[in-house]
Amino acid sequence: MRNQKVPAFWAVAVAGAMWVAPAHAGFQFKGEFSKPEIYEGEAVTANFILIGDEDAVEVEVARFPEFRGFWSENITLRQGPIPLLADFPARLFRSALVGAYRIIPMVQRKSHVMNPMKIVVKSFMDPNGDPRPQELECEIAPLTILPLPPLPPEIPTGEFRGAVGHLSVRADSHEIFFQKDEPTQLRISVQGDGNFPEINEVHVPMPKEVEVLSRKAYQSGVAQMMTKTFEYTLVPHAGESFELPEFGFTWFDPQLKQYQRRMLGPIRFRFEAKPPIDPILALEGVELKAAGKSWSVYRPLARAAWFWILQLLGIAALAALAVREVARRRAYAQSLLPAYRWKSSLEEVRQLYQSSQWDQMLGRADELAFQWLKELAKLPSPVVRRGEALQLAKGKVQNTAIDSCETIFEARDKFAYRGIRPPPAPTEAVLKSLEALYGLVA
Repeated sequence: MRNQKVPAFWAVAVAGAMWVAPAHAGFQFKGEFSKPEIYEGEAVTANFILIGDEDAVEVEVARFPEFRGFWSENITLRQGPIPLLADFPARLFRSALVGAYRIIPMVQRKSHVMNPMKIVVKSFMDPNGDPRPQELECEIAPLTILPLPPLPPEIPTGEFRGAVGHLSVRADSHEIFFQKDEPTQLRISVQGDGNFPEINEVHVPMPKEVEVLSRKAYQSGVAQMMTKTFEYTLVPHAGESFELPEFGFTWFDPQLKQYQRRMLGPIRFRFEAKPPIDPILALEGVELKAAGKSWSVYRPLARAAWFWILQLLGIAALAALAVREVARRRAYAQSLLPAYRWKSSLEEVRQLYQSSQWDQMLGRADELAFQWLKELAKLPSPVVRRGEALQLAKGKVQNTAIDSCETIFEARDKFAYRGIRPPPAPTEAVLKSLEALYGLVA
């Protein structure tokens, strides 16, 4: 147990109401603490505030603060363009929070030092139009760090191990079931706002028949409500129930300004007999013979018939996969050929003809005939009229193609502009003309 009587000459160590005379008359950079006086191990928030008379500035951190002898955690850090908000309701100045840190003075350290934070401020409202950055550095004023008072005589020596904060402690279970020589867990949780980096152990007295395999600790939660769980993996070698006697956990509460002690226990370990072993799995009837020599006939793998059969089967499977892949690729390549697409379109027209869907059949035949005529005659894309296509195609394609296209175009026009009287069904002449044209195209 460390000596609690700490000399008063080192109790004043670090920053409290820190501010610096600014390099520019329009700016100030100061730091404020949430408390002017704290105990060792007590958390305090350090806020770094920029004060000025402009609406916004650009800030860059040139040097981060260093906390020596503290546990520190960065809460906020802002760089780049930062707006300065008015101080309501007084409106005497504008300010912006540049950074905030949660710091805890270490209980085991006698020296606590904080190096200042330096920032570079650039104004957006300089009358010259070319503002020069201004460097501002915080000068650190004292913050009183009080030493912990001596332990009361009723608290056993060695039970206090540096825990400070507004805490609570509990055992997750006061009754633990175990089997002889089998691992089990005991968990103790400490919760609240405190110096958890220095709370490294909850001392639990163990009887001789209990073996401690491991000690683990893990944290969860946020700064003001953290939970640190201590997990002990135990192996009880006793064949009967027992209990751990009461034991204490001591910490110093800065809010109450006094030590707190919480008694835990008794924690009961309930013995459970192991279930009976399945007779099938029992080894009582197994007779272990002495080791002896044995021989086996070695046969080269290359002389085994099953080996070559497996090789042939593998080669055949790979060959079948290769043939299937070649066929798939060939079919895909054929589907991209114009002749394949044209044949599919012709089959579509035939199906429409057989189902007596005359409008769809003649419309599709008209589109195919016009498309095939342009491809045979190699007409430019701007040609969109049937009559113009027929005139340009003369002399470039066979007369059979011209006649077939004219037959299809005329049948389409007669059926489309049939008037009131129901038109006659298209004859096979349209389909035969389309088939003749397909023969020329393909």
